[in-house]
Amino acid sequence: MKFKTLIMVCVAPLALAALNPEGHDAGNSSIITPQMFGAIGDGARHPISKTDLEANIGKWIGNYQVGDEWDYIGLQEAIYACFQRGPANSSDSKQTRSLYLPSANYLVNKTPTVTQLKGATIYGAGRLMTTITSTFAGPAFQTNGCWYTQFTGIQFTGTTPHDGAVFELDGNYDGINKQGVQANTFKDCLFDGQGVVRYGLALVRRGGNKAQGSENLFLNCHFGNSKTAGVYSNGYNALQNTFLGGNIQNCLNGIYVEAGSINVDSMGFQNGFQSQIEHHGFDIVLRNSADDHSSIKNCRTESACFVDSRKNHYVVLDNNNVVNAPAEWTAGQAYPQGAITQGRTYRGGLQLLLTAGGNGNGHVHIAMSGGTSGSSEPQWPGSGVLATGTIAAGTDTLSVRDPALNKETAKNYGVIVYGAAKDGAPLYSILHKFLGNETWQLADKAATAATNVPVRIGPLVSDGGIRWMHYEYDEARTDSTVAVTNNTFKWGRTRFGGGEIANNSFARADGFLSTVRQLRGRHSQAIVANNHVTTNGGWNTGVGLFSAPTSGFGAEYPNVFGLVNTALLFMSGAEPGGNIAAKVSSDGDSQFRHIGGTGPPPKVSAAGAAGKGALVSLAPNSTDLAGQISITTGANPTTGELATLTFGRAYAVAPFPQICAAGANASRVITAVHVTATPAAMALVADNAVPASTKLEINYQNLGQ
Repeated sequence: MKFKTLIMVCVAPLALAALNPEGHDAGNSSIITPQMFGAIGDGARHPISKTDLEANIGKWIGNYQVGDEWDYIGLQEAIYACFQRGPANSSDSKQTRSLYLPSANYLVNKTPTVTQLKGATIYGAGRLMTTITSTFAGPAFQTNGCWYTQFTGIQFTGTTPHDGAVFELDGNYDGINKQGVQANTFKDCLFDGQGVVRYGLALVRRGGNKAQGSENLFLNCHFGNSKTAGVYSNGYNALQNTFLGGNIQNCLNGIYVEAGSINVDSMGFQNGFQSQIEHHGFDIVLRNSADDHSSIKNCRTESACFVDSRKNHYVVLDNNNVVNAPAEWTAGQAYPQGAITQGRTYRGGLQLLLTAGGNGNGHVHIAMSGGTSGSSEPQWPGSGVLATGTIAAGTDTLSVRDPALNKETAKNYGVIVYGAAKDGAPLYSILHKFLGNETWQLADKAATAATNVPVRIGPLVSDGGIRWMHYEYDEARTDSTVAVTNNTFKWGRTRFGGGEIANNSFARADGFLSTVRQLRGRHSQAIVANNHVTTNGGWNTGVGLFSAPTSGFGAEYPNVFGLVNTALLFMSGAEPGGNIAAKVSSDGDSQFRHIGGTGPPPKVSAAGAAGKGALVSLAPNSTDLAGQISITTGANPTTGELATLTFGRAYAVAPFPQICAAGANASRVITAVHVTATPAAMALVADNAVPASTKLEINYQNLGQ
């Protein structure tokens, strides 16, 4: 008979937490935890006493003081045990061990710091399970030199205001440690500023260009509640930093690149609507100009303002979806001052054309005074201006820099002066009296001084107990665009400095392509194709493309240039006011408000038939295309050529000139004058001798190529 033996093995759970710093043999463990060195992690304060300090003399590597938190000491000693042998020592990637932070809320009164780290792993039990909380005016964690290291499943947060970040990824900032930052990976981490800390994660904020800062990867990380930005980058060498997935919310700015470059893919943003507009924030801010390129792709934002790229930072925007949605106007609705609404574009739940669905005109509007709306939707006011102004506290005198406002015609317009009300809130008022010299008296006084701040001014419309003003803001703006493709934009202005602009959908808003000023000079080349303009920016609104001027590019927008469903456009220069020099090809019908010539001016000369001593001249604004020739005949005019107009730039073939009389003298003889043309010139020819000493003014126009 054979017997089978049942062997039972009991495995005791590994204890990861203990108040006794001698309870674990850290020296023989491949995984180090803060609990091995006394960390408690229950979210409560546990300061060390004098007795604790004296009992650990010779055991602790770091220098601590009475009142330091056990959690801080546990974390810092665990760092020494894993990566380095003292505060000033660097790590050895061949000897480092993994630092594991079990589920806990570690309170730190000083910053746990890793120095000259290489190839390490620091991981927690999950971003909602493992938290390091700074209880003082400093970061929850920082590096001074960090290469090829992984941070996973940890939340970093702070409860005390300060101008740094909850996590400082930095190096080479103290003049002692020369190692920078490069090629680190953050996965499933959370950075929470609690509404009091300036940044969530700061990249080489102090080390700057000396700290490198490139090729860091952020996988599904979340950033929230930071006063200025969820992420801040400050090094010209901080290039190719990549964000895949994740989210940034409740921050004034999402990712703020003072210097460096980023690639962002499939990230979500929820950074507010009105608050972001009022404080001039954007989800993505690019500020440097060291010939850097960044890309923002496949992102979704509920914020008001998506991207702001300046100083020739080249950027690609592709397949991003702006979905911010101010509420539609409602009859009999109570609106507080500062409320934002859009005109109605729906009726009975069905999407209809504007003429059937309401007065929605693709703009948003702000309540300049609180109250209850009327029974029928108002006819919304036209656009105003965004200027810069200054007002002193306790005064009602506003200095505003904008030529359009330097006259009495803006009287009784609404005005918003940002930062001039109590606690820096916007001041809502009215232009009461023009004082001259770019100065207005307002109907209300400022509570706070505001110098060179944005000032929004526009006509008002009454609606029940409310007065509304058109609310204009920038949703996306760049000065050096590589490509803007396949995006959906909403209610704000979009201004792109050249590049390919194709397959996008725009709300009518405030111009979907660019202001003419931004297409001037080196930013003047753009390829524009197949863009859609609808009432709310969506691709599936059920509303077809609008034709000009209904599309928002009419007289209401004198400084906006835009084309809908354009095949191809090459800009060769532009000036404010609508004077555009362009080469346009079209195989269909085209409509133009004005057509003017450009290029070098033509020259005119008198011919023999005009008589001895004849004088000729051109009107100052004459071009090859059109102008006016003035001939004062001399003595004894004859039949034949009176004057020759030599084109400033020759045509490919002879154009087809047309002439007409521009004055009474010319009208008497015009039927006896004909015109001839070559590719280089046109000539006025008299069939009968014209009167002597007579001024003839003749308009001309040339059609050709």
